[in-house]
Amino acid sequence: MYTTRLNSGFAASIVLLATFGTATQAANTLHVYADGSGTYPTIQSAVDAAVAGDTVILHPGTYTGTGNYDISYNGKSIIVRGETWDPNDVIISCQGGRGFQFVNDETRFAELHGVTILNGSAGGTTGVGGGIRCGAPGFPPFGPYSGSPYITNCIIRNCSANKGGGMSCTDNSSPQLENVRFEDNGTVGFSGMQGAGLYCLDSSPELMGCVFENNVVSGIGPGGAIYLESSSPVLTMCDFYDNSGSNGGGVCCNSASPDLHYCVFAGNQASAQGGGLYCYGSLCAPDCYNCTFYANQAALAGGGVAAVSFAHARLYRSIIAFSVTSDAAYCYQSGQVTINCCDIYGNYGGPGCVAGQVGSGTNFAADPVFCHPGQYDLTLRDVSPCTPTGSLCGQLVGAESVGCLGPMTFLVCPDGSGDYTTIQPAVDSALDGDTIELCDATYTGPGNRDVDLDGKSLTIRSQSGDATACVIDCEGSDVAPRRAFIMEGDPNEAPITPVLEDITIMHGHADTWPGGGGVLATDAAVTVNGCTFSFCVTDYEGGGLYAKGGVATVTDTTFSHCGSTGIGGGMIYGSGVTTGTATIDNCRFENNTSQDDGGGLAAFSQVDVDDTTFVYNDTRAHGGGVTCMIDAGGSTFTNCWFGENTASNPAWGAGAGISLWVGGITFEWCTFANNSATTEGGGVYGGANYENCTFYGNAAPVAGGIQGGGTLDHTIVAFGTDGEAMLGTVTLTCCDVYGNADGPGTAGPQLWFNGNIALDPLFCDAPADDFTLDCDSPCAAFSDPNPECDLIGAWNVGCGYELGDMNCNCVVGFDDINPFVMALTDPALYATTYPGCDPLNGDLSGNDEFGFEDINPFVALLVGG
Repeated sequence: MYTTRLNSGFAASIVLLATFGTATQAANTLHVYADGSGTYPTIQSAVDAAVAGDTVILHPGTYTGTGNYDISYNGKSIIVRGETWDPNDVIISCQGGRGFQFVNDETRFAELHGVTILNGSAGGTTGVGGGIRCGAPGFPPFGPYSGSPYITNCIIRNCSANKGGGMSCTDNSSPQLENVRFEDNGTVGFSGMQGAGLYCLDSSPELMGCVFENNVVSGIGPGGAIYLESSSPVLTMCDFYDNSGSNGGGVCCNSASPDLHYCVFAGNQASAQGGGLYCYGSLCAPDCYNCTFYANQAALAGGGVAAVSFAHARLYRSIIAFSVTSDAAYCYQSGQVTINCCDIYGNYGGPGCVAGQVGSGTNFAADPVFCHPGQYDLTLRDVSPCTPTGSLCGQLVGAESVGCLGPMTFLVCPDGSGDYTTIQPAVDSALDGDTIELCDATYTGPGNRDVDLDGKSLTIRSQSGDATACVIDCEGSDVAPRRAFIMEGDPNEAPITPVLEDITIMHGHADTWPGGGGVLATDAAVTVNGCTFSFCVTDYEGGGLYAKGGVATVTDTTFSHCGSTGIGGGMIYGSGVTTGTATIDNCRFENNTSQDDGGGLAAFSQVDVDDTTFVYNDTRAHGGGVTCMIDAGGSTFTNCWFGENTASNPAWGAGAGISLWVGGITFEWCTFANNSATTEGGGVYGGANYENCTFYGNAAPVAGGIQGGGTLDHTIVAFGTDGEAMLGTVTLTCCDVYGNADGPGTAGPQLWFNGNIALDPLFCDAPADDFTLDCDSPCAAFSDPNPECDLIGAWNVGCGYELGDMNCNCVVGFDDINPFVMALTDPALYATTYPGCDPLNGDLSGNDEFGFEDINPFVALLVGG
């Protein structure tokens, strides 16, 4: 339900009516209760008893039974109103009859306020006015009779008739309606159905702030909300949402000339012509001033407006935008639609018969930039070309003024609780800097895949921040290739800056160059944070993410079971015009594959990779975990783990952990464990610089650890299961090369010089991937036999501590006093200050617990007692 724009919750009209009631104080007040108690058991009995000027008060409740429907004022100038003025408090359940009928020449001194008329029916298949009837035919001196009451703050819901399911106005009736809602009304009969909401014949009512929502003419009948024939009503600030009929989903004019001011037509549907407004006949000449037509549709033509058979619709300072399946305006059989200072934009079939007027004079075609169009909030953003300062005529264009400023956030929820139900329409409405939030749901189908950002810099994120609960399932396959997002900038301009946060993207499939099975980002400095790419594939490059033409930032993101028949099973970054260094931080590449290089990651330009894990990735060429190529020289890898990756092609599988085709790569505090290549370079293929790295259990027939040389500083290369520790020109300082299947390789001559050793590093539990060191390890900091060297390898001491070693430095002494006290008094601070250090090191009492009973034994240990 959409609220009226005339006021909020009917408050303004209540004040107006209260003032009016004071000025025309009724002679008597008659009270009616829904349960029939009181002096007047029914509404009709009170109306019959009332005289001119009296007020009938209806107390809250549901009114049923004879006398509480088919209520006639009998020509009296009286007021009938709900006690609270709120129509939700007084329900008149018509039980097959009408609610009210004004058929005795009532004037606007006959008033009705604050009631809901429910389930009204005109009876039969030829009746008019299912909820309210104004006017009745007849012959003098007995008719015709008009009915022109004043009706405010009422709801007419679920009523039906052949003509005017909600209400009819005939025989020169001119009622005044303010804040009246027509909801879910319809028509009945086999033919002649017209006006599911309101039917007007030879009548000219005045409507202000009225809402027509979801009124439907059944069969082949015109005027979903309103049907006008030989009538000239005035409609001001009236809204038409989701109504439908054959011609004129919103309003159908047959030889009628209404004036419409500041009216909104949104989402109305015509099975033939005129989704919003349909005009027919030479006497049909509606004037629309500051009206907005949005997302209306017609199956044949004229999504916004249709003018047929010499009809002439005139639009001033109005918008026709985003008509669905049809053009903005349709003219047929000498019909005309003329526009002045209007915006005609984004209609599916183009501008239609006003094409020659768009771009002429003050007419234009530009996105009106509504605030929340998915919720039918058609107020304008401050940057809209339809604002008085933005339009070509210097006046407001459309029905709504500015309603929002600056960057916007649009909510997408498949259940309809957000601004949009699918992602693409939200993206289409957004501007640079806006945010699209996704409710927790699984997004599938059109509008949720192949979402094109159209060159915009947008943030798209889950509302909850939980990627596992916000899933875009592209449902892609060989026969139906689909990806999640297309982010393409202009190569001649600065890269766009899209952001993806906390979303899972799965089952993407790209079969066109350049690839990007999950996301294609070109000429885009894309940021991906907290996302998961799973089971995304491409026939080219970048199974999960293809990023080129801007600096990529990828953090806290997982690439799992993605694949490429080219390069980069999980992700590809760079090449071409890409400049700058990409950041990949705290990510995980797992079980990704590529037929060419880079099973997990392919870097064609410089990358800075921190705290990232590459495990169980495979390539049929080079670089099971990672490959660095072309412009990736100077890349750095810090605190990274390369484990169980493979380069599986029997002929040229190399560099199972990482393959380097360029120089200047640096590894700091990285671990290479159990990687396996079929030819050479089980851990690394290519020259690089290593500082405090650990190699364990890597394998290849040639150079199971490192193939290609480089500079190794404080690094362990141990227990390679196949091939030499390293081959190529190497320079070692403070390194441990030990227990490799085919020996140390080119490192051999440097062992036992310059702090280099060949001793068991004494890992705590290498088979379980625990490469921390025992306290007795020769690689522990400043330990024998090379006390001049600091820590060797990527991992510190993690086991073998003696009791009392509270700071885990493998020495028991007075330096352990403060940690001991901290562990007793503030365990959380101790865990933060000494990570990995077990408080049970202080269990000197031997009771398998650490507590105050350990103080005396600890002191005794320190003093030698």
